[in-house]
Amino acid sequence: MISMPKEECSGYVERDFETLVKLLLERGFLYCADCRQPIYSPDELRQHARDRVIALIPPDEVAYEESPAAD
Repeated sequence: MISMPKEECSGYVERDFETLVKLLLERGFLYCADCRQPIYSPDELRQHARDRVIALIPPDEVAYEESPAAD
């Protein structure tokens, strides 16, 4: 077993459920980093109460290679 000190990202902010609901309504969706799924409603948000929910989806560095272009 390895025990390490708790380290947080410099941009980490702990938010309560009500604050997350407000962000959800403002932005239209949140993202669950544990499940790697978008969250679109407060009911879905409740199902992710113990997960790491973030306000932005992390960028996909290779999405342009996998997405067809329209000409």
